[in-house]
Amino acid sequence: MDKKKPPHPPYMTIVASLCIWLSIGLMGLAYAEQTNPTSPKADDESLATVEAVQQKIDRINNRLKAASKVKSDRVAQEFGVSQKEFEERLLDLRMLKSSHEQLLYSILALEKIKKEGLAVKDRYENYQAKGMTKEPPYALTFLDAIHDEKSNIQRSQQNINSSLEAIRRELTKDKDRLETLEKEIRRVNDTLSGLAPEDQKPLQWRIDTLEIQRNELEAAILAKGNEIKRYETEKKLGTLQLALLKEQLDVVRKNLAFDPDDLDRQLEGVQERRTEIQEDMDRLRNEQKTVEKKWMAARRDFEKAVSREERALAESYLKSRQEYRETYQVALELNGQAMLLMDRQALAWQKRYALVEERLGLEELKSLKKEIKDNLEKTGRVLQIQQNSLTSLQNLITAIEGRREYDGLSPSIRQHLSVQLTAARRRLERLLSYQSLVLATDSLEKRLLNEIEIRMGQTSIQDHLTDIKKEIVDFWNIEIWAVDNQPVTLRKAATAIIILLLGMVAAKYLLFIFRTRFLERSQFKETTAAAVHKLISYTLYLLVFLFALRMVNIPLTAFAFLGGAVAIGIGFGAQNLINNFISGFMILGERPINMGDLIEVDGVLGMVEEIGARCTRIRTGENIHILVPNSTFLEKNIINWTHSNKKIRTNVTVGVSYGSPVQKVKQQLIEAVKATPRISKYPAPFVIFSDFGDNALIFKVYFWIEIRRVIERREIESNVRFKIDELFNEHGLVIAFPQRDIHLDTLTPLQISLERNGKNQ
Repeated sequence: MDKKKPPHPPYMTIVASLCIWLSIGLMGLAYAEQTNPTSPKADDESLATVEAVQQKIDRINNRLKAASKVKSDRVAQEFGVSQKEFEERLLDLRMLKSSHEQLLYSILALEKIKKEGLAVKDRYENYQAKGMTKEPPYALTFLDAIHDEKSNIQRSQQNINSSLEAIRRELTKDKDRLETLEKEIRRVNDTLSGLAPEDQKPLQWRIDTLEIQRNELEAAILAKGNEIKRYETEKKLGTLQLALLKEQLDVVRKNLAFDPDDLDRQLEGVQERRTEIQEDMDRLRNEQKTVEKKWMAARRDFEKAVSREERALAESYLKSRQEYRETYQVALELNGQAMLLMDRQALAWQKRYALVEERLGLEELKSLKKEIKDNLEKTGRVLQIQQNSLTSLQNLITAIEGRREYDGLSPSIRQHLSVQLTAARRRLERLLSYQSLVLATDSLEKRLLNEIEIRMGQTSIQDHLTDIKKEIVDFWNIEIWAVDNQPVTLRKAATAIIILLLGMVAAKYLLFIFRTRFLERSQFKETTAAAVHKLISYTLYLLVFLFALRMVNIPLTAFAFLGGAVAIGIGFGAQNLINNFISGFMILGERPINMGDLIEVDGVLGMVEEIGARCTRIRTGENIHILVPNSTFLEKNIINWTHSNKKIRTNVTVGVSYGSPVQKVKQQLIEAVKATPRISKYPAPFVIFSDFGDNALIFKVYFWIEIRRVIERREIESNVRFKIDELFNEHGLVIAFPQRDIHLDTLTPLQISLERNGKNQ
C-alpha cells in the first residue's frame, strides 16, 4: 500500500491566502501611497515622465502576474468577497494598466510633435532667409506637388479640429466622473472610521477598488490633456506650414515656365494609362463571351429544375453567374468612362501649359472655364452615384457573407455563394479604382479652373468692355438655321417677329375697317360674309409674313419644304395627313376646344392636353392617352363639357322599396346632395320620381357641379351615394333589391315525403 503524502497544514493555506489577499486587496492603497506623492493630479499642468509612468506599468504587471497564480474561488471564499468581485478587481487592474499605457503613448507623441515643430520652424526660418531651395523657372508638376502638400495639411487640420472637439467632450466627462468618485471615497472612508476592525474588511475592499479606479481616471485625464496639447501644437504647426506653402505657391506661380519635357511626360503617362485600359477592355470582352455562355447555361438549368432542391441549387448557381455577368458589364462600362477621363486629363495638361505660355485669349478662357465647370458638375454627380453604388454593393457583400455562414446550407450552395461573393468583391475593386481616377481628374480640373480664374482676374478693363461688346454682337448673330448657305440669325428672326407683330396689328385694323364699312353694309349672307372675311384675313396675314421675311433677307426657300411636302403628300395619297394638318389650324383658329377642356369623343371622356398639327392628345380618367386626328373634331359630333364654363348638371339614381314614404325619400335625397361638398347651391338640386320599377320606386336627384378633372364627376356622384346610404339608414328607408315571387299552380296536391338514410319514414 502506497503511502500518501500528508496534506499541507491548514494554517499554511491560510497564511498563503492571506499573503495573496494582502497583495491584491491592498493593491489599490499601496499604489495610491506610492504614486500620490509624486504623480500629478488631474488638474495639475505638469506632465508625468516616461520613466515614472513606465515604473507604474511594471508594478501593475507584477501584481497581475501574482494574481494570475491565485485560485480566485478559494480567496473569494476565505475573505468574504464573491468570485465576481475578485474578477472585477483583476479587470480594474488591467484597465489601470491600459490607461497608463495610453498616458505613456501621449507623452511620447507630445515629445515627438515638439521635435517636429522645431523642424518646421527651422524650415520656415530658412525659407525666410534663403527663399526657395530650387531655382526658377518651375514646371507645373512642381506647383502640383506644393498643392498636394497644402491639400493634405488642410485635411489634417480638419481632422484635428474634429479630434479636439471629441477629446474635450471626453475630458469633461472624465473630470465629472473623477469628482463623483472622490466623493464616494470620502463617504466610504467616513463610514469605515466608525466601524470595528473586524467589520472593516468589506469596506476596505471597496475603498481599494475605488482607489484603483481613481488612479485610472487620473491617468486617463493626463493622457487626454497631453493629446489636447499635442493636437493644439500640431494645429499651430499646420497653420505655419500653410503660411509657408502659400508664400511658396505665390513664388512658383510667378515663375512658371513652359516645360515641354514635363508636358510630354504627363501626356505619355496619360497615354500609357489609356493603353492599359484598352488592353483591359479587350481582355474583358473576350472573357465576357464565356461569362455570357455560362450565364445562359445556368438560366437553362434553372428553367429545367423540377424539385425544390434542384431549383434551390440551380437558383444559387444562376445568381453566382448573374453576379459575374453584372461585374463584367460594370467593368466594361467603367473602362469606357475611364477613357473619357483620360481625354479630359490630357486636355487639362495641355490647357494648363497653354495658360503658362499665355496663348489663350479672354474669349477662349471663358469658353474653357464654362467647359471645365460643366465637367466638374458632371464629376460631382458621378461621385454621388458611385458612392451610392459602393454603399449598395457593400450591403450586398455583407448580406452574401451572412448567408454563406448559415449552418443549414449544402456545400454546393455555399460554394456558389463564395463565387457570388468573389464577383461582388471584384466589382467593388473596380468601383474603387474608377472612383480614384474620377477624384484625380476632378483635382486636376479644379486646378485648371483655379488657374483660369487667376488669369482672367489679370485682364484689363478694356478687354472686358471689348468682350462685352463682342458677346452682345455674337448673341444677336447666333445662327438659328441656314438655307442655301444663307444664315437665319437671331437678329433677323427678332426683326422679322417685330415686323410681323406690327403687320398683324395693321392687318387687324384693316380687317376691322373692311368688315364694318363693307361687309356689314353688303348684301352678303352671314355665312358668306364670314367666309370672305376669313379668306381676306388669311391673305393679309400671309402677305405680312412674306413682307417680314423679305425685309430681313430671309429666303423663302427656308419654307419651301412645306410646299414640297404637301405636293408629295397629295401625290402619295396623304390627303388625310393634310386634312388633319389643316383641321389643326382651324381648331386653333376657331377654338371649339381648348387645352384643359373635358370632351367626350365616341363615348370616351377625357381632358385635352395638347392640340398638335396632326392630332389632339387626350388623357382619360384611367391615365391613358388617346390621340384623336384633328379632322375628327370637324367631322363628328363632339361633346365639350367645359366649353363655355365648367358647371354641368348630373344625377344619381336610387330605388327604394315599395311602401316607402316618397316625400321623405325626396327630402333625404335633397339633404344628401346639400351635405355633399363641391356641389353648387345654385341652381338648387331637385328630385324626379322617375318610374315605378319592377322591384323599386325609382328616384333621380339632379344637381350642378363644377368639374376640372375627368374623375371629379365620378368622385362627387360617389360621395352623394355614400351620403344617401347614410341618411337612408338613419331614417329607416330601404334601398330596394330585385325580388321574385314564385306561384305554384298544380292540378293535384303535392306529395311530401321525408327520408332518412335512403328509407321512407
